[in-house]
Amino acid sequence: APNFELSMNYLDYDSIWYTLNNSDPYIVNSLTGTIDQILWESLNNATIEIIFFMNDSLGNINIQSVEVYKNYKYPIIDIITPIPSYVCGTLAPNYIISIYSLGDINHIWYSLNEGPNFTVSSLMGILNQSLWADCGNGTVSLKFYANNSLGNIGSTEVIIQRDVYYPFIEIIKPLLNYEYGIKAPKYEVYISGNSTNLTWYTLNDGIKNFITEPFRVYKPNLLGYY
Repeated sequence: APNFELSMNYLDYDSIWYTLNNSDPYIVNSLTGTIDQILWESLNNATIEIIFFMNDSLGNINIQSVEVYKNYKYPIIDIITPIPSYVCGTLAPNYIISIYSLGDINHIWYSLNEGPNFTVSSLMGILNQSLWADCGNGTVSLKFYANNSLGNIGSTEVIIQRDVYYPFIEIIKPLLNYEYGIKAPKYEVYISGNSTNLTWYTLNDGIKNFITEPFRVYKPNLLGYY
């Protein structure tokens, strides 16, 4: 519940009370204080009119009102990238998030695998490289947090993968030091790796010849011709 502070130039008053959206009156005995929490919680998210009343011993009543907006909802965070199960290497990945909040956002931060919090000032950027390096190999929990001007904290999480191992390649054919003629030899290679993206070969450090369909890198064996 919000605090209140009143000022007046008339000290000979008898009593002070207030209402929230025409509620039952709540009597206060000070010019400063906090709105009653139970009364505040009874109201939904909406514009709330707080009316203060003051009377004197002669029965004269003065009224002052103010409208405030109650927002008890947490900030809503959407992690746009990285997407769930995204596989990253040793370099920390980029992030893009969006945040919806009825109150102004005060702070944004994230943690990796429930580790130290890292504060950021932008909705996009690169994860801290040092924190990323501490995650080891495997599953990484990336959790973003944000709090708003009303003290509410929202959070959301995405699970990604950190793969620090290089793909393993074994050349089965052509055989080492085998002699070939004018006809280009067949090749057969074995590749293992959780996040292999592209596969290519070179001849005498020449141009890259990329292997495309039907030789997908996630198959255990690749067969083809130079």
